[in-house]
Amino acid sequence: MSAMGNQDALTGLFCRSAFETDKLSPELNARLAAVILIDFDHFARFNREYGRAMADFMLAMQAERLHNLHHLYASRTYRYEGDHFVQLIFSEQGIPASELLALAEDIRRTLNRDVKLRSQTVRCTATQVVALKTPDLSLSQLMTQAHLELARAQGQHGDQVLWLNPQRQPERYVS
Repeated sequence: MSAMGNQDALTGLFCRSAFETDKLSPELNARLAAVILIDFDHFARFNREYGRAMADFMLAMQAERLHNLHHLYASRTYRYEGDHFVQLIFSEQGIPASELLALAEDIRRTLNRDVKLRSQTVRCTATQVVALKTPDLSLSQLMTQAHLELARAQGQHGDQVLWLNPQRQPERYVS
């Protein structure tokens, strides 16, 4: 597949098919330290209220913000589906939970900044599920757990970071 075929046309992030290919890579899985699943809160309502063009602009803006957020660890960000992004965090030595949660908080603050649309200022918050990679879990299993936790969080207020600790018990970290 060409490099352009691996990118989402709207956001410029890697696309879902690139993720599906990458998750099968033993080299990638060996370096994977954590997964951050990002869901933009109440995005269907945002889409209805502001229109598809503005919603698309917001997704592209948020993707650019993620791309420009620099941190100590290598990462790769995908547009997983609709308003869900996935960021894979890599480290040969692993990542201390405190550093991973600090990174998630940086992402939360970055995505929560105001955006000027026409004559309005709007904000699109996001809920994140942060999952630390453990040797007994594949990336597919980690993603399944993250999606389940995100589904449980639906209907709650947004703008939060949920942590799946190594014992797989979800905890609310930021609200």
